[in-house]
Amino acid sequence: QIPDAGSRGEGHRIGLQIGAGDWTIGGGSAFTIICDRHRFSVEAFFRHRTPNDGVRLGQTIDLNLAYWYRLTPAAFQSGEPSDGPASPDRPVEVRGVIEALTTFRLESDIAGRGADDRGTITWLAPGIQVYPWRRVLLEANVQFPVIQDIDDALGDRRWGATVVVKVL
Repeated sequence: QIPDAGSRGEGHRIGLQIGAGDWTIGGGSAFTIICDRHRFSVEAFFRHRTPNDGVRLGQTIDLNLAYWYRLTPAAFQSGEPSDGPASPDRPVEVRGVIEALTTFRLESDIAGRGADDRGTITWLAPGIQVYPWRRVLLEANVQFPVIQDIDDALGDRRWGATVVVKVL
């Protein structure tokens, strides 16, 4: 059960499942500047949630900022593409990353009533990226909330961690 707006202990029953069972439609844009070993990026994204079984989770707007610093190699060899394969002539590329990840969530709707769960959360996420092969990215970060005023069933967020393998 999840509590609905105005309930006094009773809730709106939804079936147990992985995920919310709804569809999310969204779109956004990103812009990145690369200057030698430095990269700066800004991203904006909107997600619209569709209703499912009387529950429509709140739409979200994400605004993210990121800064990367290439730790190794200090410079690429002349004529060498930055995305070339790691080899004895070209070391593995390693980047330090710091991200500010902000989500503005609009109010959810449960059984036709507002859930009073709108709010904002901003995470600060230091991490590392490693390119061991030409088209593979290994990424890890730790996330700490620096601003949070979302009042929902999940309560206060304390920290998070992400480990990702991307095939590019």
